[in-house]
Amino acid sequence: MAQRYPCVDDVRGLGLMIGIELTDRDGQPATSLTRHLARSGMEHGLILRTSRYGRGNVLKIRPPLIITIEEADLLCDRLETLVAQEAQ
Repeated sequence: MAQRYPCVDDVRGLGLMIGIELTDRDGQPATSLTRHLARSGMEHGLILRTSRYGRGNVLKIRPPLIITIEEADLLCDRLETLVAQEAQ
């Protein structure tokens, strides 16, 4: 996704805790986009959080430890659909 969507600046994480850093066209933190994606995620069956209590530009994904490969694939597909629809 980082290669397909300019707003995705960095993807990082530890284990299943994943953070997607979002920036605008000038490389500045895209906090409003991050909040929007977190709110819109529910429409796609995703529970997403933001960094810094809604004032940050990192979209947090923390799936359950019992997630299956199929569920992880579904999560990724839904997340990409969300970003493709909302971040353009």
